Order: sequence, then structure tokens, then C-alpha cells
Amino acid sequence: MTAWLDLEPKNGQARVKLAQALFHLDKPDDAFIDLQQAVRDDDKLDPPTVIMARFWASKSGDAKKDPDGAKKSHDKAREWFEKALKAEPKNIKVQLAYADWLVGQGEVDKAQKMAEEAVNAKKDDHEVLRLRGLIARVQGDLGLAETIFRRIQNEAPGDVNAANQLALVLADQSDSSQRSRAVQLARVNAAQYGQSPEVVATLGYCLYRVGAVDRSLAGTPEGGSRRATVGRYGLLHGPVPERQGQLRGGKKFLKGALETTGLFVYRKEAQMLHDKLAAKKEPPKAPGK
Repeated sequence: MTAWLDLEPKNGQARVKLAQALFHLDKPDDAFIDLQQAVRDDDKLDPPTVIMARFWASKSGDAKKDPDGAKKSHDKAREWFEKALKAEPKNIKVQLAYADWLVGQGEVDKAQKMAEEAVNAKKDDHEVLRLRGLIARVQGDLGLAETIFRRIQNEAPGDVNAANQLALVLADQSDSSQRSRAVQLARVNAAQYGQSPEVVATLGYCLYRVGAVDRSLAGTPEGGSRRATVGRYGLLHGPVPERQGQLRGGKKFLKGALETTGLFVYRKEAQMLHDKLAAKKEPPKAPGK
């Protein structure tokens, strides 16, 4: 990396990579110095405070295995986002980055308030629209979310993220024809971006939503239990069906999903179902088992 910078000392992207390496070597102060230089060299980059916040957010790790480390990283991410907002309160890049992170933490009201400022400043920007669509999904306004993601897809057909979100929105609707359209769209996405685990998992989830459980399992990424993959993706990105709690180890399954960090669209429903199951007594085991 340093050799690359020796050849291109003004390459901001390369310097961000160096900063990331320093950060993972537990040298956050040195990383931030390089990020500041990177932004001076390339003003198209996000502010250095935002990039640092994302570094910490990506380090959150497994809250179950290392709760203290995960909490520290989470708190540091918030601290750096707050620094970014204090330094540049009107910067749309800061508002969008912080609001997007807040959605992932379940703080949707705060995220929406922050997003409104970005909408007022740049309402037709696709990144602003994407955030609005995501917030609408989390709030259960599937009609608005569909309108937004369909608009992005129409204006930018190659935007895989918008197409993926649109498929998920359609899959979560009660109209069977909409769910069928979700499968069609997800198949197109998977054919073009089959190397993306999220895209392939979306196809699996859309098939799951139309009742094609066996095919949904076949469409999910390899590794571990494919049934668990579809189930977990369903929990994180779609309505939590009552029958999910009736699977063997349902409480454990839900508990594991609730311990995940980041975006969890139906966290509230999953928590309610977990609490409901936790209140039930386990049936006695049959003799000899």
C-alpha cells in the first residue's frame, strides 16, 4: 500500500485503504491522520469523521461472543458520527451516512428527522431517495417504499441495491401477484449478480414468500444450514411468521437473530414472538428420549 502511495501520493482511495489497515492494526489515531490527508487529496470522498465512524461500525463484530468489544465499537461509531455532524451539520453526506447507521440501530425516528434535512436540500438525489425508501420499509409503509425503489430502478436500471430492495418490498406485500413479481425481479438480479450473497439470499426469500420453500433453500448461499439461512434472512428482512416460532429451537433461533447488529427490519415483531414463546412451557420429553 505504501508503495502504491509512493507512486501516486495524491491517490485518496489508496490512502483510505492504508488508513483502514492502520485502523485494524489498532492505530486509530494514525488512521485518522491519513484519512484527513486522503480527503484533502480527493474531495469526492466522505468526510474523514464519517469514514472513521464506518470503520468502528464495521468492527462491531459478534455481540454474543464479545459483548464488551461490540459495545465499545458501537459507542465509538456513534461518537464519530456525532463529531461529523457537529463539524458539518449541513453536509448531506454526513446526514445520509449517520441516518443510514441509525436505521440499522433501530433508531428510525431520529434517522427520519435527519433524513428530512437531506430531502429538503436534495430531494431527487438517489442516495437520499434510497434512505427514504429504506425508512419507509422499516416503518411498514410498503406502498411508499415500492414507489421510491421503483423510481430509482427506472432512472438507474443498473442499481442492484434498489432492485434488491424493490424485490424485498414486493415480497412482503399481501397481494400474491406482487409476490410473484418479486420472484421475477429477484431472478433477474440473481442472473446478473449471482456472486452477491445478498442478491442470492433475496431470491431465496422471495421464493420462500410464495411458498416455494424447497426452491428457496436451493437458491441460498452454500455453507452452514441453508434452511437457517432462509429463515434468518426472512427474520431480518421480512415479516416474522407465527410458524417460525414453532420450529425446533424456535426460541434459540429468534434469540440469535435478535442479537445480530445492523439492519433488522422486523426486529420488533421478532422480539414479540420471542417473548411469547419464552412465556410458554416446554412440553415434557417422552420417556427414553
